[in-house]
Amino acid sequence: MDHIPRRRTPTVWIGGVPVGSEHPVVLQSMTDTDTADAEATARQVVELAAAGSELVRVTVNTVAAARAIPEIRDRIADEKPFRHVGVHGGVSREEMQVPLVVVPAS
Repeated sequence: MDHIPRRRTPTVWIGGVPVGSEHPVVLQSMTDTDTADAEATARQVVELAAAGSELVRVTVNTVAAARAIPEIRDRIADEKPFRHVGVHGGVSREEMQVPLVVVPAS
């Protein structure tokens, strides 16, 4: 297989996860739950992280979803074997997506 050179890009840090530049590709996922359902969303984030996702995004498209973010963060933080859950916001034209950084414990 031919070597495909990577384009030089700046490093962007999302929590403790470097994205871009010379860093390895980061496996990302997005939940498909109603974010306002904190229990279901937290469960899905944990499942995605256990499957290898380093960043899991959730959509914050309603006030109820925004209010659920602290509970989702707390539920994930209570799960083992994860040692860090960072919550970082990003806004697109249509809605806000919040990446949850979930780092497996070493």
